[in-house]
Amino acid sequence: MTADVPAAAAETKDIPALEELYLELPYIPEFLLDDIHVWFTPTRDRADAAYLELVGEASRIWSAYYSKKGWAFVHGDARSAEGPFRLAPEGVHLTVLEPGRIFSPRPVLRLSKEGTAVPILSLEKRRPLNEWKPNYIQALNFIRKYEWPHSIPRSVQYAVWEIEECGQVAGSVSWKNAERILHDLDSKEVRLTLADLFFNRPEDYPLGSEVYLRVLGRSGPNGLRELLELAKHPSPASGKRSRTASETCETPRASERSSSCSRTKTRRCAGRRCARLGKSACGPGMTLRAKCPPTSNRWKSPSEFGPRKRCAKGATLPTRSSCSGS
Repeated sequence: MTADVPAAAAETKDIPALEELYLELPYIPEFLLDDIHVWFTPTRDRADAAYLELVGEASRIWSAYYSKKGWAFVHGDARSAEGPFRLAPEGVHLTVLEPGRIFSPRPVLRLSKEGTAVPILSLEKRRPLNEWKPNYIQALNFIRKYEWPHSIPRSVQYAVWEIEECGQVAGSVSWKNAERILHDLDSKEVRLTLADLFFNRPEDYPLGSEVYLRVLGRSGPNGLRELLELAKHPSPASGKRSRTASETCETPRASERSSSCSRTKTRRCAGRRCARLGKSACGPGMTLRAKCPPTSNRWKSPSEFGPRKRCAKGATLPTRSSCSGS
């Protein structure tokens, strides 16, 4: 293939494949990595820059990912570059770059793991907005509060966020790119984290559980072994839920309602009601360990203050000493 290749050449079937390609992007793209072709300028062996071209349905849906140079390159009449090259399904690897403090990093690619970084000029540095995504994604509530139990690469965390988000967004396929990251960065810490996520995440959106279980299964016997080992012991979240449940009052039977604490006053143990009944602890139907207030500080009924005293007709009662005895 030589220079000035027309754009129609990208649609031919006999396209050579890149057996190995490492993409380093500042985000996880929403188009599949199998739907791109790569061009090198001026040549593949002496590449100074690269262009990624979206093909098929992705070119129509995700054209917002193109930068100005990328748009001009793809829709130009001729291309002074060598290509196109398609990506081998098992040879492409994706890494998410750390966001810059001021500027976003530039997307790059490498033809080998330790090869020279070639800037990708056709993609935006920032991920474009997806108009199909809702403003509020409930599926992310779990991962926002999740405490990572092991030290894992940031790319893995970004991948987990993407998978959890795609569980609610209908039609999104970026979770497939995120799953590729989990496969590439496989390690013991990553497997333990995925196993912990699998056991603790809610099942309102089951996509995450399916992906984590598939990644653990493909990682070999170690992934399944760690998953089974975690199943033998209660997870921290499960233990916390158990302790919380054991500290709540059980619903008393009808014969015990008069001597038991109210369910809505678990923390305070319904101190006033227990004291009024002359008890210093919860009733027999309760599992709460908290004690009621001591007897000296308990609430007193009006009858315990002695006989009432009457005041003269029309008199005010600023103090108790102003009243006359009955």
